[in-house]
Amino acid sequence: MWRYALDAAHDGLVEVGNGAEVWCWDSGGVGETVVLAHAHTGNYLSWAHQVPALAAQGFRIIAWSRRGYFRSSPLVADDAGTQADDLAALLDARGVAQAHLVGVAAGGASVLDMALSYPHRALSVCAASSLMGLDDPQFRARVSILTADWFRALPPEAKELGAGFRSFSPEGVAEWARLQALNPPVAAPKGTRFLQQPLRTDITTAGLGRCPVPVLLMTGAADAYMPPRLLRQVAFEAGIDRVTVFEDAAHAPHVEAPEAFNAALVAFFRASSPGRSTAAEPDGLDI
Repeated sequence: MWRYALDAAHDGLVEVGNGAEVWCWDSGGVGETVVLAHAHTGNYLSWAHQVPALAAQGFRIIAWSRRGYFRSSPLVADDAGTQADDLAALLDARGVAQAHLVGVAAGGASVLDMALSYPHRALSVCAASSLMGLDDPQFRARVSILTADWFRALPPEAKELGAGFRSFSPEGVAEWARLQALNPPVAAPKGTRFLQQPLRTDITTAGLGRCPVPVLLMTGAADAYMPPRLLRQVAFEAGIDRVTVFEDAAHAPHVEAPEAFNAALVAFFRASSPGRSTAAEPDGLDI
């Protein structure tokens, strides 16, 4: 299923500060909340496979488009806010105290920024096929090799979707491309690929290792941005022991291997929830 019906009662703009608004879809319900953060090539509609599967397990699901993406306010360089603060404001507006945070690709940086900036708001955090906003020099050097000019020149579907998925699911590729096309074009500052909303917290491998909530890192076996060897090295250096690799996926495992992706999430949520305290903690971490 490549589309899911949206309940208009839970579908609309939410103000996140200084007049900026983000478009949000909220399934409602009384179960634990799961927040879904999209890739640079996606938006709030990117979760057709996750919404019904997670709702069937009793979770409340919130998906949103970050500033600059489909139906949300434009991203303005001199008044961009931060990803963590926008997400915190969104959860406040929806009356959510804590949530499981899930991000794919660029969305992984969003949810880690939230978990590190406001750890008392996170039940768990999962970053899939994501560079995670990591600012370690050695990590950035490795990534620069992977994302050389010849690679950037490839069409998005060749960079992000595995050959097996493109071969066996042309309708899936078409829907992925349709959703990407909904996003408005962004004028990138000189010397950058695209305008990116700032993070509230500088994310490092050492800081990631001190995250006080459960962390799951995932990637696809064919991911050209975050290959399994690189992800395992990050996990090793951060002391994170939850790593999942999807054999039949590249940079979009939620689309390419949705059944395995959903199963891994549900198992992680279940393991992360029992006995967790909801007591307030100070905002932010010294990382």
